[in-house]
Amino acid sequence: MRKFAFVFVTAAMILLIVLSIQADRIPSDKLLFKQTLYSQLTTDDTLIVEGFANRKNLYTDSAAIESIYLSSLDEHYKLVPTLDMIEKGGEYNYLGDVYIKYRYIFKLPKLEVDYYIKSCYMTMILKNGDHLQVSIGRLSLMRPSHQSDLSIVNQYGENEEGSSYLSKITLDVKANRLLTIQTICYTVSHCTPIDQVVTDSKTIHIDLGLDVFHFNQTPLRVNYLIDGIEHSETIDTFRYFETLSSDIPENSQNRVYVID
Repeated sequence: MRKFAFVFVTAAMILLIVLSIQADRIPSDKLLFKQTLYSQLTTDDTLIVEGFANRKNLYTDSAAIESIYLSSLDEHYKLVPTLDMIEKGGEYNYLGDVYIKYRYIFKLPKLEVDYYIKSCYMTMILKNGDHLQVSIGRLSLMRPSHQSDLSIVNQYGENEEGSSYLSKITLDVKANRLLTIQTICYTVSHCTPIDQVVTDSKTIHIDLGLDVFHFNQTPLRVNYLIDGIEHSETIDTFRYFETLSSDIPENSQNRVYVID
């Protein structure tokens, strides 16, 4: 009897050890968000926030999400778009792990003024009551304005080789009358000094420097003077390049969240 009990206890301990080892080998659910500048017009219908998960979980399942919104950390600024769908994408590599891209596709509410959240968070509340707040980067929504004084003939952007940061923009502009371009803004609050007189056609180079956020598209607001009077022209959202790499850049601008 004692021998049987000893064998039973030993087998139970071995089973517990095996289960413990297997549990340690099962990776935690993770969500990754690249800190991105989401810059577009208030009249754009859709906003797409990209996230990555090492495997599907409730936060990548639109049917499991009760509500979702964008805000500052203290929620003083808060925007509640409509989640249209979560679209599954391809596989990406990050620090030896394989992640799947998920695109959170929102329908934006109608806005009549510029909207800006310097440090933007996305809060997801599940139907089971759990919730998660993740940092996504920066949100800039420009209200469009159109004038007849200035037109954009061509535009293109540059990024450093292998980088997902837009670093330079070149515009070929045409003016219908003498004007002076003072600044060009790529977010509601980020403007580059230009101070160039345009009499007919001119090429304008905009050096954005090294922004800390990933981004490849933006509208532009051109602020200019005619006879001492200030005017502005807002150029539609334009995608300057696509990142084709299947690797997520390894830098401090990635936020990884472990889901218990």
